[in-house]
Amino acid sequence: MSRAHTTQGARATKRGHAMEEGYSSERGRTSKRGRAAERRHSTRRGHATIRNAVLAFVLLAPMVGVATPAHAAPAILGAWSSGHVFGGGIQTDSDLTHYDWDARTHPAYGGELALGWRYVGIGARYVSGENEQRTENPLVSYAATVRSRTVEAIVPVRVLRLWGFGLTGCGSLGRMWLTYDPDRVEIPVAGSDPLIVELSPIETWTVSAGGAIRHGLAGPLDVGLSARRRWFELDTAHRVGEDIAYEKQSFGQWEVQIEVGWEVGL
Repeated sequence: MSRAHTTQGARATKRGHAMEEGYSSERGRTSKRGRAAERRHSTRRGHATIRNAVLAFVLLAPMVGVATPAHAAPAILGAWSSGHVFGGGIQTDSDLTHYDWDARTHPAYGGELALGWRYVGIGARYVSGENEQRTENPLVSYAATVRSRTVEAIVPVRVLRLWGFGLTGCGSLGRMWLTYDPDRVEIPVAGSDPLIVELSPIETWTVSAGGAIRHGLAGPLDVGLSARRRWFELDTAHRVGEDIAYEKQSFGQWEVQIEVGWEVGL
């Protein structure tokens, strides 16, 4: 909210944007340097989290299952069904830090179901995650949890089966809902009642692409590691000189998750 936010809050009043003007130029430069350092630190921590998840899967998957090639590729020439639950992390683009979002990796979880024939399937996925939006300046200070819920139609494509491992690519189209907690901000106004800015829920379309590598366990069970990139758009508002500019801007996020599930022939 300090410099920009979603249109719902921005259109409430231009007065909320005047909070920037209380900063001196020197303080602004210091703030920018601090945010840049925080983004670099957050990115390094996010990369370390992803690297550790990949190493854990590569080292542990062969030890927890003794799959045969037939088990690792059930009914690949016929109909099949699969279901997986997953948990891991989401890291949002650093561009959202300009709107006071946190660029660190945050937890996420969900699940997916699919039905297919031979190499191609169709199904649905649900992902739940959260982030934080925080503003601190002389006029207003607040922190809100931003909860995201995404429902997507998915198209998994079997790419490769080798040495007990299966590689699957996947594309999706879906809908994301963002909600805030708390969902309002009070901005003090000298000699008057506080200005209330409502943080209304946001809906937006999503597109994602990614893949998963899985290793068979006993029976139809398997364990895997998935990664995907998701894109979405948000209506934003930011200051350009003395004016407020409203525009639709594209953002993205990376997801890495450990999966456990099943895959059977029909």
